[in-house]
Amino acid sequence: MTRTAPARQPSRFSEHGDDAHASQDASSPQYKSAVSADVKAYYSYWCENPRDIREPVFSRLNDQVIRRVDGIRGNRHLDLGSGRGAIVKILCSLGYSVTAVEFNPEFIRQLGSSFPDVEVVGADLRKWVPAGKYDVATCIEVAQVLTHDDLAALLERLRPHVGHLVINISNAASFHGIWVRLRRFQAPFIVNYTPRDLEHILTSSGYKILSRAGIGIVTPVSLFREFNVVLVSQDLSSWFMKFDKRVPKHCHLYLVDAVPVQRWRDHE
Repeated sequence: MTRTAPARQPSRFSEHGDDAHASQDASSPQYKSAVSADVKAYYSYWCENPRDIREPVFSRLNDQVIRRVDGIRGNRHLDLGSGRGAIVKILCSLGYSVTAVEFNPEFIRQLGSSFPDVEVVGADLRKWVPAGKYDVATCIEVAQVLTHDDLAALLERLRPHVGHLVINISNAASFHGIWVRLRRFQAPFIVNYTPRDLEHILTSSGYKILSRAGIGIVTPVSLFREFNVVLVSQDLSSWFMKFDKRVPKHCHLYLVDAVPVQRWRDHE
């Protein structure tokens, strides 16, 4: 869908400074509702938007997801925070029976139209409770809009229902994470995570980490909002990708494959 950007449309990592909800109680229903509306508007514009100069890095993330889920035994797959369906499309191509959970009404309609064989569940992951059993679950580019406590609670609710979990964070300790905070591009609702944070939440929630990967030791960045005046180009970023394996915990995107501890013990 083509959409014309408004005069001051926030970028995918924009607007750190002017938080319109700063005077509200962060635990209040009004605050949470306002933040939810901001998240929906933000991703409606920037999710899979070709103007985002970081798309090649996100594409490499998707490639890593394919490598991890392809070969996992089973047929039932759960995708959390499906957006416009990039991961859902991959899962369908691999032959999975897919359940997609999404809370943006625009994306819910799009998922239902684009993937008629996919079960689409409209729900807020902060409250959603899984009902079925799934061989693998993916949670890609979702953690940054959940607080650490919300993510931990979600993973605990999920644990009895999944065999494998593939999850990533946008790494606040990476070059990209430092740059967007330095330039005040980061949206006010984005929650900062480091690899250490994610691994602590996973282990505390009853998961055993099987593998780790980093994507984007150097991610394309711009000097100004809206990706204006590119400082690190896609070509330069691609040249640096050969170093991703050496320093995964310093990369922009940090991806983990984990299983519930009890399942790991049962199959040891």
